[in-house]
Amino acid sequence: CTAPLVLVLGSINMDLHAETDGFPGVGSNTKGRFFNSPGGKGANEAVGLAQLGCRSVLIGRLGTDPMGDLLLAQLPAWRVDVSAVVRDPDNSTGVAVIVESAREKHKLTISCQGANSAVGAPELESLRLRLPNASAVVLQLEVCRQSVV
Repeated sequence: CTAPLVLVLGSINMDLHAETDGFPGVGSNTKGRFFNSPGGKGANEAVGLAQLGCRSVLIGRLGTDPMGDLLLAQLPAWRVDVSAVVRDPDNSTGVAVIVESAREKHKLTISCQGANSAVGAPELESLRLRLPNASAVVLQLEVCRQSVV
């Protein structure tokens, strides 16, 4: 039995995480732990589908910067097909800055859309061409709204 093919049109971000014991007050600093990870609703959904055994194709847009290079290298390790990801020299890769405090048990997220905001005609054409072979399509509203409405 062939695994179902699922197309995911969505956002691809590099998530930048900072964890700290407590948020600093205005004008002060605090120590913390930093790490990065692939993110964005589209990329997260594509990884989840691949882990469930689906053939997962991610359709989206990245900048031509080092973060985009890293995401293109990391996602296939999760069995996500990135052949439909467009590189955009005019926009940076999308970034989410996530700061989490253990004491306040609270998280702040700042989303910088970057290339996700430019998803459009090339990605929709890629989706259209792959649609006849797909079992399902997954969309969400973390890319240019006109692309999914």
